[in-house]
Amino acid sequence: MQIRGRSVGVELAHLVIIVATPLAGLIAFLLYDSARRDEQNAAGLVLQMAVTTADRAALYVETARSALDAVAKRPLVRAMDPGNCDPHLADLRVAYGRPTNIVVINLDGRIICGATPPPKGVVVRTADSELISAMTARPRFRLSRPIVGTISKRWTVAAAQPVFGPGGQLAGAVAMGIDLENWVSFSPILGEPKGTIHDVITADGVVIARSADSRAWIGRDAGGSDVHRRMLGEKQGTVRALSSEGADRLWGFTPVAGTGWYARSSVSAGRVFGPVRERVLETAFLLLVVIGIAFIAVIAFVARLARPMQRIAAAVRSRTAGHGEARVPEAGPREVAELAAELNRMIDTGERRDEDLRRFRAAMDLSGDAILLVDRATLRYVDVNRTFCELLGYTRG
Repeated sequence: MQIRGRSVGVELAHLVIIVATPLAGLIAFLLYDSARRDEQNAAGLVLQMAVTTADRAALYVETARSALDAVAKRPLVRAMDPGNCDPHLADLRVAYGRPTNIVVINLDGRIICGATPPPKGVVVRTADSELISAMTARPRFRLSRPIVGTISKRWTVAAAQPVFGPGGQLAGAVAMGIDLENWVSFSPILGEPKGTIHDVITADGVVIARSADSRAWIGRDAGGSDVHRRMLGEKQGTVRALSSEGADRLWGFTPVAGTGWYARSSVSAGRVFGPVRERVLETAFLLLVVIGIAFIAVIAFVARLARPMQRIAAAVRSRTAGHGEARVPEAGPREVAELAAELNRMIDTGERRDEDLRRFRAAMDLSGDAILLVDRATLRYVDVNRTFCELLGYTRG
């Protein structure tokens, strides 16, 4: 007879899987939620750092605008006389934080006066040819594109303020050269991870300030990067994107108030997401170890449970084959041992019943009376004694 059904070991293994599956799902969800919160925290941090960098840049630009507004109202500056320059321009440069230069520019774009005056007998024009034409079309505070200063020979952004003559007409501009190598404070921001990079970039993608390796980056075009395209589309936010060098980084970006620039802060994606991956791998390894230990425990338990049950089955088969002396071993877990003891009691009861039947039949055969046993329900013969057989001449069968 073929017995169908799964073994105890398989059932217990299924039980382990049933218990482990929701546990693994819960751990996976907790890891996902933790990773998501870590990413949100990192994104919030890089955006906050970008905002801080933008505020610092905006403050510097506003300080330059206020300074130039005061210079533009000085009488000797408003006179626009190359032969009678304001002698205090050099003092003002020191007072205003030592910009590369403070120059006075006429409507032809010629630099006529300066804290560092142009060479005598030489006509020096502003390096940004578009500055005066834009100032003439709409007189207001302006920032030039990044240029190499005509006099300073350093990467500079010219902050220019219109100068109005005594009659109120536009007479020219006064400009302050902002040294791009040393103008925005990139001192560490609270909570800043190691390897963080801050920079300020124009909408065209020209880098005008950077916290790391500034000399190599200032004036460089970084407009072709993924992050720059996202930045122009979203204006403010965070994104995980490749840098100009192809490095995977998490970026925060925001406009710099009063300019056409953007401030950006970025950290290595590996530094942000690496610990998350390590935590996932460690947890997955521990989960596998726990499940492995559970399966080993199942194997050990099955062996302890299955052996006495197999001995019970073997004893029952032996008695069925006619080996009446076989007994069921009363061993193993308590329930299994109780089952074995009950089977042994059933065996003993059956043996006693068989012995009683043998004695009853022997007594029937010794009787001189004819005896027959009939099933009351079916009225069929159950047994007869020897005397009955001799009277009728039939065998017992």
